[in-house]
Amino acid sequence: MVQSKLSPKLKKFATAYTVYVLLILFWIASSLFVKNFITLYNMVTIVIVCTSISLVSLGQNMVILTGGIDLSVGAVLSLATALASIFMKSDTILGVAVALAAGLLIGLFNGLIVSKLKIEPFIVTLGSMGIASGLALYLRPAPGGYISPEFINLVFYSIKIFDVNFPITCFLILVLTTIFGEIVLLKRNLGRMIYAVGGNEQYARLMGVPVDRVKIICYCISGLTAALAGLYISAMTRVGSPSVGDPFTLYSIIAVTLGGTSIQGGVGRYINTVGAAIIVASIERLMNQIGVLGIMGSWFTWIVEGIFLVIVIVLSMKVKGK
Repeated sequence: MVQSKLSPKLKKFATAYTVYVLLILFWIASSLFVKNFITLYNMVTIVIVCTSISLVSLGQNMVILTGGIDLSVGAVLSLATALASIFMKSDTILGVAVALAAGLLIGLFNGLIVSKLKIEPFIVTLGSMGIASGLALYLRPAPGGYISPEFINLVFYSIKIFDVNFPITCFLILVLTTIFGEIVLLKRNLGRMIYAVGGNEQYARLMGVPVDRVKIICYCISGLTAALAGLYISAMTRVGSPSVGDPFTLYSIIAVTLGGTSIQGGVGRYINTVGAAIIVASIERLMNQIGVLGIMGSWFTWIVEGIFLVIVIVLSMKVKGK
């Protein structure tokens, strides 16, 4: 009898916070598999990696909530690093502005084609991915260029905590991104319209929701956040690169879906996407440690990572009853 009374509450908790339960379980399992996994240094490293994934996933989350998808985010990220590494030679602010403008323009292109010409987002963003990738490769055929030290110091300003450099700015970016995503989706009219479009586009039109405008805004935000992630990565690597963003399209889609956002749109919360991004970053850290320890080669770590991600997503969907 007691169990039956508690079951609805437990089910509600599991549905809302499954991703964080999975995160804790993963950390526990990792600490058993790799000695000293849960350390301040590892947690800081995970925050650094998670911040870039969360930035890309913010825009991707909004696009997927409308029932679309953005396959161009990784290429936009790479293009942003290439542009920053070129224009920062003249002026830091100019480099930042050009990178952000490029992301915004590609997002606007995606949004206009998807909303006005009614072409499938998969096709449109696949095409823009090719365009952005080609431009990045043309501008920066190999990793290099100039990222200003002032910009690097600003993005990765750190303080010493127990002999570990704690990146305050990175942590603030992660926190502010999470707050922004939650406020926009849950507390603002734009968020309500995004959920309405993803829930039932035809009904949303009948209710007076400007569906095309909402989609354009979401794709613009997606391009902009991908460019922001590119600037963040350029500060981390200190160079521009034509291929550094390649994994981020997959990472962002995994983070969004693992966080409970329906790929069909209309259901999901960004705070859970952030939790899933932390899981992805934690997997990256674990695989890196395993490789460094010589237990497995780099090729096998990619296989293990892919298998683990599929298992986690399936288990998450089972817990949620999907």
